[in-house]
Amino acid sequence: MLPISLPRRGLMAATCFALVCVGGVAPGVRGQTPDLAAPAAEAPEPRAEPAPQAPRSTKLVWKPEWRRFDTLDYAITGGLVAGNLAISWFWPKVDEPSWSGPILFDDPVRDLFVGETERNRRLANRVSDFGWHIGQFYPIVVDAIVVTWLIRGEPDVAWQLGMIDLETLAAVGLLSQLAHRLSARERPMAQACREDPDYDNLCGTDAMYNSFYSGHTAMAMAGAGLICAHHSELPLYGGGWGDALACGGALALGTTTGLLRMVADRHWASDQLLSMALGLGLGWGIPKLFYYTDAEPDDPTAGPPTIIMPAVRGDTLGIRVLW
Repeated sequence: MLPISLPRRGLMAATCFALVCVGGVAPGVRGQTPDLAAPAAEAPEPRAEPAPQAPRSTKLVWKPEWRRFDTLDYAITGGLVAGNLAISWFWPKVDEPSWSGPILFDDPVRDLFVGETERNRRLANRVSDFGWHIGQFYPIVVDAIVVTWLIRGEPDVAWQLGMIDLETLAAVGLLSQLAHRLSARERPMAQACREDPDYDNLCGTDAMYNSFYSGHTAMAMAGAGLICAHHSELPLYGGGWGDALACGGALALGTTTGLLRMVADRHWASDQLLSMALGLGLGWGIPKLFYYTDAEPDDPTAGPPTIIMPAVRGDTLGIRVLW
């Protein structure tokens, strides 16, 4: 056999050709001619990247679908304010109790919380007064007037917030005054006052019968409900943690006010539970249910509204009806 010498380039070409041929034959059909014109595998389609989400707007805008304070709301608010003033000025406080003593768990809770010394009770009463004032005025003075109007420059939104706050607080205050006059529940300090007339400065006064329910706690919790409702719908503090902390701080203030009223021996625990539930329920519920709510969609089958307006033509005065 004669030796055959192949150039190196030719040897490489032959080897590549053999590899292509062998690789192109499917297993089990090695004797068949491979399809050298088979299409190449399709490249995977590029993965679509999700569109970036627009950052949440921090602009204060009263949305078109939200209810605005209208004539009926002004009338209701005026009536609530007038009712508060009328009760304060013309309905004297009762001079004897209609309801005395504890119910349910009142006694053990009083033993747990009441201040042991007159100094501690007086201090608790004074601090709870601050919680009462701050809780009810913060939504109007700070959130509506200072932040929304003066700092953020949105007088329209500030007006809506302030009027909702006034309406809600007037409703809670009116219910509180009615409860004081109608229930005339004796405060828990009554027995101690009978044993020691110097136990508290309320001993022997008509304020002894205002235990049910706690106006301090109800008003502070109503303010907390308003703050939480407003900050959940509007980025008053820029959105995020600032608004969440405002709600949490208001709830903590209202709860602390309620506990301090028991330390001061001003209210029973049953008074406080109702006060917290009523105040928070109205403070959250009134704005959420009556204002931060989508308006009813227009009926597409209804015709254009009828509009009645005055009309003047020359020396004739009349009305014009458009429909």
